[in-house]
Formats: sequence, C-alpha cells, structure tokens
Amino acid sequence: MKNKLLLTLLSIFIHVSTNAQSTPLWTQTMNTLPDSSYLFPVKTEVDIFGNVVTLCVQSVSSVLDQKIYLRKFDTNGSIIWTQIFDNSGSGNPRGYDLAVDSSANIYVAGGLMTNDEPLLMKFNSAGNVVWQRDSTTAFSFGAFHQMVMKNRLLYLNSSSGIAVFDFFGNEQWSVGIAPNFIAVDNAGRVVASLFAGATNLMRFNTDGSLDFSAVTIDASHIAIDYLNNIYLINNYGAYDLVRFDSLGVFSWVKEDIAICPPFGDISVELVVDWDQDVIAIGLNDSMYKYNYDGDFVWHRSMNGLDNYRISTSLFSQNYILIAGTLQGPTDNNVRVATFDVMGSQNWFGDYNSNSIQEFSRDMAFDDSGIYLLEDSMSSSSLIKFDYPFTAGQAIDYSLLCVDSIWYDTLNPVYINIRLFNGNFAHLNYPSIQMVSPLGDTISNRYNLVNFFAHLGNTLLTYQDTITEFGIQDFSDYHFL
Repeated sequence: MKNKLLLTLLSIFIHVSTNAQSTPLWTQTMNTLPDSSYLFPVKTEVDIFGNVVTLCVQSVSSVLDQKIYLRKFDTNGSIIWTQIFDNSGSGNPRGYDLAVDSSANIYVAGGLMTNDEPLLMKFNSAGNVVWQRDSTTAFSFGAFHQMVMKNRLLYLNSSSGIAVFDFFGNEQWSVGIAPNFIAVDNAGRVVASLFAGATNLMRFNTDGSLDFSAVTIDASHIAIDYLNNIYLINNYGAYDLVRFDSLGVFSWVKEDIAICPPFGDISVELVVDWDQDVIAIGLNDSMYKYNYDGDFVWHRSMNGLDNYRISTSLFSQNYILIAGTLQGPTDNNVRVATFDVMGSQNWFGDYNSNSIQEFSRDMAFDDSGIYLLEDSMSSSSLIKFDYPFTAGQAIDYSLLCVDSIWYDTLNPVYINIRLFNGNFAHLNYPSIQMVSPLGDTISNRYNLVNFFAHLGNTLLTYQDTITEFGIQDFSDYHFL
C-alpha cells in the first residue's frame, strides 16, 4: 500500500497570470422582426446539427396576451426560422421548458394559462407543429413547468402531477400528486420531491406504480448517479444535503451546510461528476463537494456568479460549467465559467451590453462553443462563446498543484509525486524535479520525462529518483 506522507497543496515555482478568459464570438437579439415587443427568455438547446433553438415567451400587452416564441439559429448566429405559437388566439399559451431529440425535433412543455391547463407540443426540425396535448389521464389542470427527456420518453412535472409521453404524443402513464422537482434514473424510474407533507419523496416504476416513498427534506433539486443513488438538497432555512441509496434506503445527511437567503434560494443545483462525487452549487455563491460516502472534499467560491439564476452542467473532461450573473457597483453582467475537479476556476467568458442590468437565464453547449441565453431589461439575447479548449493554449501554472508525495514501498530510491493539472490544455512531455529547502535538486536531477502528456483536469503520479531519504514533511520543498 502507498504510504502517503503528506496531503497538502505545495507551491509550484512557475506562475503565470489569471486563467483564460473570452469575449463573445457573436450576439443575437431576440427582439427583431416580425415582432419587436419584449421577449422573456426561458430555455436554449443545441440540436444534433449544431443549430441552436431558443424558447421565449412573448407578452404583447398584458399577462392575458401571451405567445410561445421559438427561434432557430445556425452555429454562426444567423436566423434559420421563427415560430410564433398563440394557439389561434386562445388560452394564452406559455412555455416553461424545452427539449430537442436526436432527429432535431423540438418539444415545448408549458401551459394554457387562461384555465391553467397543461400543454405539451412537438415541432419538427423546420418549426412546424406535429402534435399538441393539453391534458392527461390523471389530471387536466396545472401547467408543465419541468420536462426531462430520457430513454426516448418525455417526463413532465406539473403542480398537479407527473406524466410520461412518448415522442409520438402517446401518454405512457400519469399520476396526480403535487411534485416540486423530478429526476429520472438510469432504469427509467421517476424520482419526485413533493411539497411539504407526510411523505415528500417518491419513486415511480416505469409503469407508474409506486416503488418507494420516504419522509425527508423538501428538496428543490435532485441528482442521481450512475448507480441510481439519489441526492437531494433544499432551498430555504439551512441547506441540507441528503443521500438515499438505489433501493430507496436513507444513507446519510449533511445538515446546516450554510444558511439560505431569507426568502429562499431560487437557484440551487446538484451535480454528480464522473468520480461519483456530488457537488452542491449555488449555496451563497459557494460550491461544496462530498464523496460517495458523504465525506467532505472541498468548499470553493463561485467568484460572484450566484446573484440570480444559475445553470450548471458537466462539461468536457469532468469540468463544471456554470452560467450566472455578476453584480457590479452599478449594474449586473452575465458570465459563464468552468471549474476543475479541485473547484478552481480555469476559464470564463463575460458579456455586458448596457449599464443597467443583465441576467443569465440558461445555457447550452456543443463542440463549437457555449451558448448563453440572457435577459437584459427590455430585450433578450443569445450569446456564443468559443469552446474553451484551443490548440496551443498556454498553460496556467497556477492551476498545477502537488496533491501527495510518498516513497516507493519496494525501492526507496524512488519518490512518487502525484500532480493535478487543472488546465483545459494538456502538458506535453511533462517532467518534475524536487528542490530541497537548501536549493539542491534532490529528485529527477537529469530531468527525465515519465509520460507523453498529462491531460487536463486529471491527477497523474510521476515516479522519479531521489537522493535524500526519510523525509517526513515535504512542506518546505519546492517543485519545478
């Protein structure tokens, strides 16, 4: 077994300036012909062809005169088509969520707000309506305010219940309850957090039958790992993080992580990364990471992103991608940023078009870039940033750190140095040397290379020769 003598962050000699940053490749306003009235931005998605679909709500004169406004852009920001749906002037349709399937068909979940009826619509890739549904077997009231696309099914959350439809508009099952948030596991089961009551966590089988129920926190967000374990977090009072295993059995709780804002938190999220660690994001502009067993890993700042709504996702090689709003001395601006698995920010893109305020509403991405949908007072914009990784990108040495060091148990002539690379770019032909407090090079004195490359956002163990033995504390040693 490895005998790790030190688990600490050690200094690196070489340091360059702040992490990479970006300005938009282009911006496109939502408020152009044929309608110039204000559009409230809701959601954006990228289809399989690299085109970007945006969902907005148009209110022409009052809340009683609403329309669903869909627009498709190509990767360069040019408008492909616009679709305005007003349900023939009846019912005041409103869209709350958007999804795009692998054939570039578009699904909009929302409601007919005059009578608070659920609304689900399918549009083809050209923007034409394919079918429309406004009721379910179990309930006929309550707009769909959340939609999950998985297993070629649409899972819908209404204040009156849960419904599942296939891509042809056929209802699979529905149940009348009062969910706050839903998630879908890898077996196709729906996990629902209910509003406060005797039972506030339920999981439903693929036929809609109840699998298990439990009493726990009133969760505002749910994350599920690849083993179907369930993570919950609330958004008022004090933040608590709860885990149930895949059988629905309570595993652990982390209580009073931080105190929520006085009127609750409109945007708190959970992400389970590739290492099965869970990250709670948006807790008073902070992120908290715990491992599978509930052990605390780290607490990091979000650098001001958590001032309104945030959108989060795993990105590329296990990076955390967050879009949010920065509060300045006179106005609010939008930013999208990436964080490595150690919680350090390693890239960001900013946009500021006015001196009043702008708010981030949603984001999407593909291999060509990151798209941010923002609300800017009386207008809305779609903003594209370049993909953070670019060939030849300079290494930020402040994002390199030594995680642990130990002598080889079979041959003490060798030392093992575990190094983390927080950059998007990889290190070509990396090599490490250790320098003693006296300034002597005591490991890898001939600067030999261990590996062809050290990939970004990964830990790698370097084995080098060493000329000093029995060192118990490496905190005064430096690394080149």
